[in-house]
Amino acid sequence: MDAIYALARPAARSQLACLITKPGTSPLVMKTGRAVSPWSEPATWGGRLPRAGDTVIIPPGGRVVLDISPPPLKGLQVDGMLLFDDQDLNLSAGHILVHGEFRIGSATQPFLHHAIITLTSGGKADAIPGLGGKALAAADGGQIELHGEWRDSRVKLGASAELGADEIIVDRVTNWRPGDRLVLGSAGPRPLNTETRTIVAAYQNVIRLNEPLRHSYWGGLHVFPGGTLDQRAEVRLISRNIVVRGANTGEALYGGCVAALPGGWLRLSGVEFTALGQPGRYAIHSHPAADAAAVWMVGCSLHRNIQPGLLLMRRDPQLLEQNVVWDMG
Repeated sequence: MDAIYALARPAARSQLACLITKPGTSPLVMKTGRAVSPWSEPATWGGRLPRAGDTVIIPPGGRVVLDISPPPLKGLQVDGMLLFDDQDLNLSAGHILVHGEFRIGSATQPFLHHAIITLTSGGKADAIPGLGGKALAAADGGQIELHGEWRDSRVKLGASAELGADEIIVDRVTNWRPGDRLVLGSAGPRPLNTETRTIVAAYQNVIRLNEPLRHSYWGGLHVFPGGTLDQRAEVRLISRNIVVRGANTGEALYGGCVAALPGGWLRLSGVEFTALGQPGRYAIHSHPAADAAAVWMVGCSLHRNIQPGLLLMRRDPQLLEQNVVWDMG
């Protein structure tokens, strides 16, 4: 079976025939009278759940809530709506193309669990016209809404940190927690000195690290007659509770990308993007023909990506605030 479908309601025979695009493909119809149907119910798919390697299609009018972590999919096309349930979830697919709505949380009610979206090598290289495979893309009126927990993106040192220190003092209290990853970087004469650490404990503005520092970092102010020079090192949080990542398996089209194609919209807040980018493709990509306000990204983290973070072809009205970009290849 090449593709399985979820439908909002039973269709007439003529309507079902329109959905069968290849011989041997049978549409799977969800129950009647269901406003939103769970992914975990076989009835949503006509009797069996999607299996590893399936291409899954949610056609117009279909509304599915992802309430389990499905096996790795060949592809996912959302022409209706896919909504993540309020729980920890993983979704892996060779490509995800959105003509409808793909939602994790909302701007007013952020998602507070952990969600990981992995773009794998299981899809076709030409799965998305003009973009290829290994992409999460919105097109033709599609909306991708990913809204994670709001986190403080960056602070500065409140006191200098010496080489070998396993604690740092920052200039204000944050909402960072044990297990979070941060990057510490110099703003002074040695700006290339950066290192990542995991937070072991955080109390007020004191943060304990999992390993001692390999460099020293300035945390004071230079006061001179007529002014003050602030060259304190910055500390930036790279962890987020929603993660979009590429699966680097060594083939030519490694990484992946998140794209707004013509007519598509990206609304992103509190999301971590990592292991993305391909030769000639950026981690976050806005097509030249996309709407001027196609991308809205606030409080996100982009790190260890293969290409620079963003390619925004029409920049003026786009909202980009408090994002952290580090270690681009």
